[in-house]
Amino acid sequence: MLANRVVPSGIVTARGSNPGGGEGAAQAFDGTAQTKWLDFAGSSWIQYQFAAGAAHVVTQYTITSANDTATFPTRAPESWILKGSNDGANWTILDSRRGEAITANFTSRTYRFSNTTAFKYYKFDDILAGKDANGDRGSVIQVGEIALQTSRVLAVKAGSATVAGWGDDAAHASGGNFYSTGQFIDVSAVVDPAPQSIYQNERNGNFTYTISGLAPGGKYKVRLHFAENYWTAPGQRTFNVAVNGSLALDHFDILAAAGGQYKAVVREIDATADSLGRIVVNFDGTGQPDQPKVGGVEVVIPNIDLARGKSVTSLINESSSFGPGNVVDGDETTRWSSGQWSRNNQIAWLVIDLGARFDIDRVRLNWEAAFGVDYQIQVSDDGSDWTMVRDVVGATTGGVVEHANLKAGGRYVRIYMTRSRINPTNNFSIYSVNVHGA
Repeated sequence: MLANRVVPSGIVTARGSNPGGGEGAAQAFDGTAQTKWLDFAGSSWIQYQFAAGAAHVVTQYTITSANDTATFPTRAPESWILKGSNDGANWTILDSRRGEAITANFTSRTYRFSNTTAFKYYKFDDILAGKDANGDRGSVIQVGEIALQTSRVLAVKAGSATVAGWGDDAAHASGGNFYSTGQFIDVSAVVDPAPQSIYQNERNGNFTYTISGLAPGGKYKVRLHFAENYWTAPGQRTFNVAVNGSLALDHFDILAAAGGQYKAVVREIDATADSLGRIVVNFDGTGQPDQPKVGGVEVVIPNIDLARGKSVTSLINESSSFGPGNVVDGDETTRWSSGQWSRNNQIAWLVIDLGARFDIDRVRLNWEAAFGVDYQIQVSDDGSDWTMVRDVVGATTGGVVEHANLKAGGRYVRIYMTRSRINPTNNFSIYSVNVHGA
């Protein structure tokens, strides 16, 4: 089950298309960029409705350009608005983009946005064709492929039978055999465990899982679900697991890792999809006792805090106990304080060096009682020239504040504060700053 790629079982509608040329609306969601959707208009829309009334929380999407976009660059969509709905009539704006024309052939670009609501309909509205060198907008729009994606990209169990939320692995696995047990599996030590049947069934032997249809170069987390349902002592089964050719688990012993027989254990592996949008997971027990096995494979989009543990500087601190590093230490009980109550200064700032340039979608602030009333979130590539991406004026509450859909990019993130609820001293205090993106 590829949960990240909407399959043609849903309903696709559009303002217009070219079905006679094999370029209908459904071709935008058919799982391959070798086909395309084409509309003879400079402004259009396309909509996907999930099958059987299902609703999904979409958090990113990938658009792939068509076969001849380089020849007809104005056909590439330049801007659009993504909306979600549960009745097809009332819409919520989820994301908007400008200046995004992909003018090379078969080129993918992934867009992330913050969303926690499951919608039945997703609509790319107000799509505009690109412009030529004279600034004239094109009169045709085309897209090779659109993939709507959720945080859980893939969930498959060993064997042909399916269980709620988990599909069979036939389309992804090669090699190996099957084994199952009716024994109860203890999942108490696993965070976010799979259903019982995932651990009761297994694919064993030397085998490979190939997960395709991902965003090329995309960052993912592979979750492997295990339980030792045969051996009773450590050392009786060990094996290696490699992801895209790199060793991820060396002489892995399920029973030793889980602490006993019939106990579930999960191993999470960070992975990057290759240039073809694939993650290949190979299980090999050559020369080791018994043979590899796995009960289920998940692929998820990790929610990485880009700021955790990074270098932070500040204009002013109350003391070393309330230094700027406290906002990125992962501890929500430590905090930074500007200490303006003891200094003649009305502004304060924090600068986080992410270590490299990232696309930045969301910034989370956890304010102490001395929260910012007026402040900005700014980004920079060099730490000198700053671009404001969110301007807050007149905030009335502190605590946890989520700033989503920033659509920004940079190496440095600055929280620039000019007015606090603590007047007239303007002291500012923050427990944590989290930066999310890719």
